Amino acid sequence: MHDAVTALDIMTVDGPETFERLARISREKVLLYSLQRMDQYRHIQDFQAEFHRVRWLAKWIARQEFERVILISYPGAYVNSDNLFLQYKGLIEQHFVECGIHTVVLKVQGIHDTYARRHSFHDLFYDRRDHAYYVPQKKIMATYSVSVDNLAACILGAMHHKAIGQYDVFDEVGDLPSMLYRHSSGLKVFRLLPVYLYVRSFLGKYQSPTMLELFLRPLVPMYSHRTVRDLGVALEPMIGPVEQGMQSAVNTLPTGARGSGEVLRPAF
Repeated sequence: MHDAVTALDIMTVDGPETFERLARISREKVLLYSLQRMDQYRHIQDFQAEFHRVRWLAKWIARQEFERVILISYPGAYVNSDNLFLQYKGLIEQHFVECGIHTVVLKVQGIHDTYARRHSFHDLFYDRRDHAYYVPQKKIMATYSVSVDNLAACILGAMHHKAIGQYDVFDEVGDLPSMLYRHSSGLKVFRLLPVYLYVRSFLGKYQSPTMLELFLRPLVPMYSHRTVRDLGVALEPMIGPVEQGMQSAVNTLPTGARGSGEVLRPAF
């Protein structure tokens, strides 16, 4: 079937032979690689496990003479980064590029579905006990995100155009708490001191320190004009003052939570 797609969870691969079995039922020559379960990156073993499987996959697609790789990566990914997540994402980028197949890297920080009120940051910041989000208390936490529909359009553009290289993919820029509130079902967002969130992370009650640091680092500029020129997709980002449309009030934390923080109820 011409439009058939074979999906595989890379973390279920137990050896190179898995891809050989896949070759018997699949005829695709374009690989889309995306691992967006960011909450699963907790220990160095998790990063190493993914990278080992990527090396198996890269060797296999080279032997199978794949025509193109479309890789969903992260802004700031770099092989020599001092952040473990960014370092391994950089290694994965490098490995696919070096396998000799035309590679398109789509830099995506967050993904949102406005109608379903869902986003890819949910499991990173959600606290089940308090049914709320906890984010670091930082003056500016600008976040880039893209709707799932626009991301799909960029993927299709990468499949049908001859462009290679890296592309920033986003259609919304705003403050992280605002983004969390806007694309969830009205959950409260609490801003706490990073040191408190670090303690929670080391106790296993929050995201890993490596992932928390992503949102404490300096902002990585992103530009969307190349998607129009090379992929045929016009992304018109909604950009405004970071604090625009936000209302804040100082309240105590929900029952059972320790300390105090600022709860945000953005008005949109």
